[in-house]
Amino acid sequence: LLERYLKKELDIYLLNNVRFIAIGDTTIFSNTLQKVIHNIEEKTKQCTGLIQYLAINYGAKDELIRSIKKIIDKKEEITPDIIQKNLDMPLDIDLLIRTGGNQRISNFLLWQNAYAELFFTQTLWPDFTPKELETIISKFYTIERRFGDI
Repeated sequence: LLERYLKKELDIYLLNNVRFIAIGDTTIFSNTLQKVIHNIEEKTKQCTGLIQYLAINYGAKDELIRSIKKIIDKKEEITPDIIQKNLDMPLDIDLLIRTGGNQRISNFLLWQNAYAELFFTQTLWPDFTPKELETIISKFYTIERRFGDI
């Protein structure tokens, strides 16, 4: 299913200038699916509009271990900046919306969520509306973000 979805989406990514990046341990997938993922990442790497990160076989603890292994392999000094640079998704999260009523982050982008603003909604994902997104974004803009400062 994923292979069929990705092949179908490639033209949409290119048409809309969307870069596609898969995060997680994709080595467990078939060689065919790994090639499809790599092919789409390569064909969209020059896209400069949005970036779509697709988390598949992803866990934040595993991501941190992969990051540290990369650093050790490159014989780099382990610093927060170097760890972040070697993560599957090296960008910080500003806003995390968790749908479905759960109030936890469930091993999802633990490093990147360090200073994220968290919003929880009872709404299940298929029923989440643009209006609810607008409401959350409006609330987000009223927050004084301190990034760990007092």
